[in-house]
Amino acid sequence: FCFKWEDQARHHLGSPCCSTPCYPMAGDTAGVALGPAGVPCARSELTDEQVAEVERLMNEAPRIDAALKNFLSLRIAEGLSTEAGEPSAVSPAQAAMFLQGCARVVLRALNSLDLPPSPVWSAAHPQGAEESGTDFMARVGSYKVVQALWTQARSAGEKPARLLGRGAFLVAFPEIEAQLLQDAASSARAAGAPEPMFRSFLAELGGTVVEADETAHLTWSVNMKAALAERQQRRKAEAAERVQRMEANETLADTMRSALGPQIEEVDDEEEAS
Repeated sequence: FCFKWEDQARHHLGSPCCSTPCYPMAGDTAGVALGPAGVPCARSELTDEQVAEVERLMNEAPRIDAALKNFLSLRIAEGLSTEAGEPSAVSPAQAAMFLQGCARVVLRALNSLDLPPSPVWSAAHPQGAEESGTDFMARVGSYKVVQALWTQARSAGEKPARLLGRGAFLVAFPEIEAQLLQDAASSARAAGAPEPMFRSFLAELGGTVVEADETAHLTWSVNMKAALAERQQRRKAEAAERVQRMEANETLADTMRSALGPQIEEVDDEEEAS
């Protein structure tokens, strides 16, 4: 993690950890603040809640690039574990190569992305018909924090995907997804992958930030090895529970048959007697 960038971000975005004061620009009627080096500071534009959100986003783990590696590993493993006899147009080795190309294109797009200012973004993502004004302003405010951090990282010559995590990815991914799908054929060629696979990669990756399924949990786990071990133990426990239920059901069925057996025989005897 780049502490130089972290210190710059805390200073320019007004984190409570920032010990360097910002000074108003002489003659500036907009009230924009400048740091000691004369660099515009976002402190005056963020609320206390947004400043706290800056700190949370900067400490979020795993980072986007690490999560992308987790997701890539899962997708490759799925290809390797394809059941025998299941139709597949490509070999596991080819699929792995295609998937790696998709990941490279996505990562490159993320790190080269310039998030638009919040007024531009809010115009492109207006208030929904069922969305309250308060919720809309909260959504714009959340975007503003991510945009400020993302821009600060880019301005410092850093790669946002290496410095930020899931919260920032939730904002940035729809932007790069729209860019890449604007000419999906060209994006797929850049990845060296078939277009359907490229589209599928994007769709499933985007789903990891809005869904709470197992893939999302593993993708955004700090320790994927431990998360996989936990999943294996959970599956073993679930399998053992199923076996126990089946055995219990069989025992119950045997008990019911034993209890009903004599009664059925008595009915048969009465019918024969009559």
